[in-house]
Order: sequence, then C-alpha cells, then structure tokens
Amino acid sequence: MNNLECRNHAQFAPTKNYSRGPIHHINTPFRIKDTDGEVVISCAAPGREKSDFSLQLKDNLLTIKLSEIDENNKEIHEINPMAHRGFEKNFVLSDKIDTANIKAQYEKGILTVVLGKKPAPTAQNIQIL
Repeated sequence: MNNLECRNHAQFAPTKNYSRGPIHHINTPFRIKDTDGEVVISCAAPGREKSDFSLQLKDNLLTIKLSEIDENNKEIHEINPMAHRGFEKNFVLSDKIDTANIKAQYEKGILTVVLGKKPAPTAQNIQIL
C-alpha cells in the first residue's frame, strides 16, 4: 500500500449531483510529494484565510475541508472566481505515517500539510534456545 490514498466523498455518492449543504464536491487539485522522510500535501486556495480550513484526523483518515463563503464577496471573485467554493477531501494514511507528527500551514494562497513518517523498523536477531 502507498503511504497515502486519496478519497473524495464524491466517489461514494451516486453519479447524479445530490449535494446537500455548503460543501461542493469539486475536483480540487492536490499535489502530493512522497519522500523518504515525509509526505507533503499541498493545495492552492488563493484569497482565503487559514481559518477557512479545517483538518481532522480520525482512525488514519485525514480530512481536509475548506468552507464555502458568500458568493457576493466581490473581492474574492476578483482574485479567483472559484474561490468561494468549498470542498472536502479525505486521505487514508498508511501505518508508515507518524500521525502524531502532522503539521499544516497556509501561506501565500497555498495550504501545505506535512506528514512525518515513522522510522523503518530494524531487523532484530532472535536467539535460539
């Protein structure tokens, strides 16, 4: 299994659009970089505030949400016409991810989530009695 599996709520919904509430299921581009020591997830969301995001971890499922904002906010529309839309994206984390070592920051329109990896287990010699 890879270190990260991405799941969008839309893949569990019927093919017709039956969205309810403020969250729209849109294809939000996430960039995922998997290195030896960490996995970095980034997403462009210009014109938003860090308070618009929420991250939740439960049972190795990382959920990233961006709240929807008022469509009449012209300042946001001038920066990015799609910036008012919200999303919810789920990432299933492998056992190799150190869930106690997750960091997130929003800077210059980019949300970056850094997931540390657990050290690889070392071989252990077992004495035969």
